[in-house]
Amino acid sequence: MTSSSSLRQCSASIISQFHTLSERRRLRSELWALPPEERQRVADELRLTATQLERLVAAGPKASVEIGSLMAALGIESLKVEADFPHLMNDLQATCAQCNAKRACRQALADGNAPERMEAFCPNADELFALVERLA
Repeated sequence: MTSSSSLRQCSASIISQFHTLSERRRLRSELWALPPEERQRVADELRLTATQLERLVAAGPKASVEIGSLMAALGIESLKVEADFPHLMNDLQATCAQCNAKRACRQALADGNAPERMEAFCPNADELFALVERLA
């Protein structure tokens, strides 16, 4: 296995959703088993700092689930964004995964008024509203 394919495989694994604590632990172990320069390359590929990468892995599989729901509430097709703007989608997911306003976000989504309220709590709000305009 080449270093390049190993890097792609590790990056894909990090972005993927995991469903159990044991999977999170396995992924964290896998990340730490990489040499420091490889970990940095993974972080660079995802446009994250090494610390952000570590937090993203530690946050677990459902840490950015709200971004898909917010996008749907705004009429944005997340699969289209992922296909057309993969780095943007990575950035949105990473920001969402590290967000401290999960309760407010989930409540606004449940109330059905997330688009009207998200500017008050969502660190992705400006980017999402710009994306709505860009895709219009």
